[in-house]
Amino acid sequence: MVTLLPDTAGQSIYLTLKEKNKYMDAYTDFLVVFKNMMSNESYYFIGNPATDNERYTKLNIGTNVDDALNGDIKIVATGQFWYTVYGQNSATNLDPDDASVVGVLEIGILHVLTEEDYFDNPNITIPNNIIYYE
Repeated sequence: MVTLLPDTAGQSIYLTLKEKNKYMDAYTDFLVVFKNMMSNESYYFIGNPATDNERYTKLNIGTNVDDALNGDIKIVATGQFWYTVYGQNSATNLDPDDASVVGVLEIGILHVLTEEDYFDNPNITIPNNIIYYE
């Protein structure tokens, strides 16, 4: 599960995209699709890897600007999304059906949440004037 904040710059998501490399042709770029589970609205962007090694891939993403070719999308509401990451050989393609797309690397669930507190922490005071006997 991946979690992002709405309307926030400078975020990162960690994925395991190298697991399917032995079953796929070589690719140079990532096409990432977020599809809202309620409205079926899709967001497409080119994944910008900050780290891409055998264990994990760290993609930088901002949800405050609509700049799909630089790894940013505009999401201002909270919700649940399906995410799909494609391997492709194009730095500008935003179409999963294009010939430059090699295949699906990972599918999962994305939660776009706020940092709101949904409960109040109680203030508990423990009395210190009690004597306990054995």
